[in-house]
This record gives sequence, structure tokens and C-alpha cells, in this order.
Amino acid sequence: MEFNTYSFFILSLMASLVTIFFGNKYMNNPPEKISYSNGYCTKRSTKNKEMWLFSQKKFGKIWYYSGIFTLAVSALTIIFIFKCSKSLIFIVGIIIFAIQGLLMMSPLLFVEQSLKQNFDNNGNRK
Repeated sequence: MEFNTYSFFILSLMASLVTIFFGNKYMNNPPEKISYSNGYCTKRSTKNKEMWLFSQKKFGKIWYYSGIFTLAVSALTIIFIFKCSKSLIFIVGIIIFAIQGLLMMSPLLFVEQSLKQNFDNNGNRK
């Protein structure tokens, strides 16, 4: 099977669009009911409904803006390396996927930090 040089960028664009879609969904219309299968779910975020909604909106905002960032980076990268060698396109594609992966995991740090800053250990707003 031959390597398609643009597969990485197509997948990268799709991943960015999915991240933007779900980020917008959670930012503007978070799930009302605490669920362990839908949304940003940690022990702290499921402590009460106020913390749940706060964490969903924060999570959505981070995903939305990181999706816009990775979409812009992916699109600009496609434009600038369109005529480059397959090996360079492959390496750049791997780097973009790594950045996307890190950005998709970043809410774990930022949302938990925001929850700690805004709520006490019993779930009451500070």
C-alpha cells in the first residue's frame, strides 16, 4: 500500500473540525445531567451539578480554541509544504498529530486547576 502524502493533513483537518464541533457543543450547550460517558468526567467535576457545568464549559472552551488553532496550523502547513518531498510531509504530519494529541489532553490540567481555584474540596464555590 502506497503512502498517501495528504492523508495526514486530511485526518488532521478532520480531527480539528471534530474538536471544534465538540468544543462548541460543550461550551454552549453542556450536558445538564452528570454522566460518566458524556463530557469531561473526573472525580472533582462530578461532585455536584455546579462543578459539572463549570467543567463542561471550561473543557469546551479549551477544545474549541485548540481546534481552531490546529485547523489554522494544518491549513497553513498544507499550503507551505504542498510541493515538498513525501518524507518531509510525513514528518510534518506526525508533528501535527502530536501537537493535536497534546492539545486534546490539555483540558485535564487546565480544567482541574480551574476547579481547584473556584471550588473548595466540598464542592462549594469559593
